[in-house]
Formats: sequence, structure tokens, C-alpha cells
Amino acid sequence: MRALTAGLRRTYGQLNDAHSTSELVERGIAVVFGVLRAGLTVQIALTIPFLLSPSAPQWWLAALTVVAAGHCAALVVAMLRARRMSTGWGVLDLVVGVGSLLACTALIPNSVSSWINWAPALLNQVAAFVPAWCRRPRHSIPIGVGLGALYLAVFLAHGTTDLLSVVENAISLPMFTIAAAAFGAYCRNLARRADANRQQAIRLATQLELAEYRFHVHNATGLLAVLARSDTPPALLPSLRRQAGEESNRLRNQLLRAHRGDVEPGDDDAPVQLGSVIWEATAGFGHLPLELPIALGRHALVSQKQALAMQAALIALLYNVQFHAQADEVTIHADLVDDTWEVTVTDDGIGFDPDAARLGFGLKIQVIDSLERNGIAVRLESRRGEGTCVTMTGRSAPG
Repeated sequence: MRALTAGLRRTYGQLNDAHSTSELVERGIAVVFGVLRAGLTVQIALTIPFLLSPSAPQWWLAALTVVAAGHCAALVVAMLRARRMSTGWGVLDLVVGVGSLLACTALIPNSVSSWINWAPALLNQVAAFVPAWCRRPRHSIPIGVGLGALYLAVFLAHGTTDLLSVVENAISLPMFTIAAAAFGAYCRNLARRADANRQQAIRLATQLELAEYRFHVHNATGLLAVLARSDTPPALLPSLRRQAGEESNRLRNQLLRAHRGDVEPGDDDAPVQLGSVIWEATAGFGHLPLELPIALGRHALVSQKQALAMQAALIALLYNVQFHAQADEVTIHADLVDDTWEVTVTDDGIGFDPDAARLGFGLKIQVIDSLERNGIAVRLESRRGEGTCVTMTGRSAPG
């Protein structure tokens, strides 16, 4: 009994160590069935003194009872150690249950109390345990039906005096199997779904992590590529090096924040003036032909999250101009009408086909997706040879 208690405590304590929900379900089934069979083991063992009564000892039946109790105890230990019921133990349990029914019915007279005849109680548990090792309902349910039919046939052949009780008990056997099979199938299906959802969440988290990593290194890789080219104009090198230094600091800070688990500023933090966001974003692009008519909208307020998204988007747009547009003039215009602000970034460069399916990572992810996630509408217009215009629109945050 000490081994049973220790095994039960160990299995129950290790339930949360399961590597999957399916494994956790099997462990839970093993614990529940282990407790049930441990209780039955005690009940069977308690009949042994009565079977060895000095007035009328029943040695054969007592020996069978010892064997059955030993089997039940061993089954409990095996289930708790393996944390599931194996097919081998299940088949052995089925054989012991059927054999006990046949033997007890033949050896125990009808005058003996039903509490002494433990075989029907064992067969009830055998029927309920079938779905634990025969996990397909289309296989386990016929076994339960067969046990019910066998029970009925044995007692009818033995000459029962209580036909109604025998029929009711025979019906209960497949009902135990069906109920256990239905509940087991439901739990296992639920566990499979949970495991599938967990794997999908891991895949999505990995994809999100890779996308975020690419989001942060996209500008830096573009700068490195330009700096590595031998045909980069020497006049641009000081500006490019300054931008590379700023990108290096930004990446370092971002990685440190991610390592510490710092939380991004919330929307309820102090709002930022739109003019400050634009000046901050354009600070490293003094070598570009920039025009900044932002007086009409510079006092508009945006949340901290919107400010970060806008600054990153403006920097990405200016990098696109610097690397690809070949523009002679770049204009960032800001306006505020009532509580709606608008910022446009216009260049007179080579332009491109603004098909959403062909947009590069910078425009699609760093500009459009990032701004829209933060409640800022984005409109992109471009034609080959006519330049590009990106319009950002949002509502001014309360001051």
C-alpha cells in the first residue's frame, strides 16, 4: 500500500511536467483509474478473512482472491509508474476479470452475500477501463458489449433467481464502457486540438519574431550595402556614416529593451507634437533636398505609440528616397483641420508601380502596416517617372 500511495503522489505531483496536453490527459486518466482500482483492491482484500473462516474455509476461492488483489495492486503501480494504461496490462486485466467472473460464479453458492462475490465489481471496472488501453471507441465499445453479454450468459447458465438484477447489471457493463469511451475520446480530441494550437502559436511567434527582427535591421542593412559599394559618392559618406551610427545605437537600444522585457509606452502616456516627430525623423537626412512646410500641423498631438510608428515610417521613406528615388526635391508637409492632422511625403523621383503585391518590405511593413496598426490611415500614390506621394492621416490626441 505504501508503494501505491507513493506512486499516486509522484504521478499527481508530476502532472504538470507533461510535454504535451495529450500526455497530460493520459496521466490524468491513469490517476483517476488508479484511485478507483486501489479502492477496489482494498475491498477485494477485505473478503479474504471471511473466505478463510474456520467454520467453512474456501481455500480455492481465497487463493483466487489473493491473485486478483495482487493483480489489481500491480496494475495500479504499473499505471502510476507509466502514467498511462498499456495495452498489455489492459488485456491482462480483461482476462483476469473474465476468469474471476467464471470462477467466482462456479465456486460461490447463491447463499453467499454479494459483498463476498467481488467478481462483478471487478468486471464493472474492467469494462470502464477498456477505453483507457483500447483507445478507439469502435474497438472498445464492442468489448464492453461482449462483457455484458458474457455476464448475462454466465448468470443465466448458473440458474439465477433474480433475473431482473442480472439483466440490469449486464446492461450497465457496456454503459460503463460507452461512457468512458465517450469521455476519453472527448478529452483526447480536446488535447490534440490544444497541442495543435500550441504548435501553431509557436510557429506564429517565430514568424513574428523574425518579422520584428527584419523590421529593425532593414534600414541598417540598406545603409551597410551603400557604404560597402565602391561607387558611393565620397560627399555622401559623412552623412551615411552618421546615419549608420544612429542606426547602430537604435538597434542596440532596441535589443537591450527586448532583453530586459521593457514595455512599449502606452497610448495614455503624454502626447507628442507632430512637429517634434518630423524634426526627429529628418535629423539625419540633412544631405537630402528636404523641404519641411509643417507650420500648419506641427502643433497636432499624437500618442507615444503613434509618434514611434510615424518616426520609423518617415525614416523608412527617407531611406527609400536616399537609396532609390533619385529625387531632386523631397517635401514633408503637415496640416491640421479641426482635430484631424495630415502629413504628406512627396518626392519628384523615378516613381514606381504601387501594386500592393509588389511593395517592398520597407513600404509594406515599416510604413503601411506599422502605421495602420496604430490607427493612422495611409495612402500611397506613385507613377513611373512622376515621383511618389505618401499621405498619413490621423486624429489629434487630447492634450
